[in-house]
Amino acid sequence: MLFEDHEDEVKKAWDSAPLKSRPGFGFYPDYVWEALEKTTEYFLSQGKAEEGGINLSNFSIARKDEFRCGVLHEYWLKVFPKFDVENLEKIPCFPLWDGASCIPPTMEGDTAVFPCMQMYDGKFYSTQNNASRKCLSGGFWEDKTNYTLCDETESSPGPPDIEISIIVYFIGYSISLLALLCALCIFLSFREMRCMRHKIHIGLFLTYIFTDLAWIITSLLQNEVIENERVLVL
Repeated sequence: MLFEDHEDEVKKAWDSAPLKSRPGFGFYPDYVWEALEKTTEYFLSQGKAEEGGINLSNFSIARKDEFRCGVLHEYWLKVFPKFDVENLEKIPCFPLWDGASCIPPTMEGDTAVFPCMQMYDGKFYSTQNNASRKCLSGGFWEDKTNYTLCDETESSPGPPDIEISIIVYFIGYSISLLALLCALCIFLSFREMRCMRHKIHIGLFLTYIFTDLAWIITSLLQNEVIENERVLVL
């Protein structure tokens, strides 16, 4: 779903659909936000993130937000059809990524108000409050975003069920790996069990062992990347 193909639907959504809070971005109707999400995914699949200077080998939620903001900056006139630059008497401030949030476009003299970001500088924040930044005369943003109402929280706002399921899988794969290693040692320890039929079983055991190791190593690497993201200064 690209914005060029759905301009009428986007305008209709802004006119009639309810607005919902999007942490670090603003307030968008569902249709517009889904269009932005799918447009972002499209460009990611086309490798545009590499061209935009974002390293996908260490991709994170924050990096994806930054790239999504870049997509928004490119298509902002289609995302926000009310900003018809040719027919406006005032000059709007363009969307801006300030390192933590994607500030929505705002008319000069007005103040952009948007939900607080979920995470910044390795710390999590409540998205119940709003941040703000004033658009000055001439379409220039104020020097700094006002995050004074963004309260720090103790833990990630994400659902804990995901972490629990990962732990369960990790324990299951570890037990499976230990059992397979024990079985392999038994097969290799007795000469009587070195016939062709048992060699086929040994090959099958090795296949499952490598599968378990691949999952465990991948899980550990993913956890390492997540820990690095939490201390990353955006």
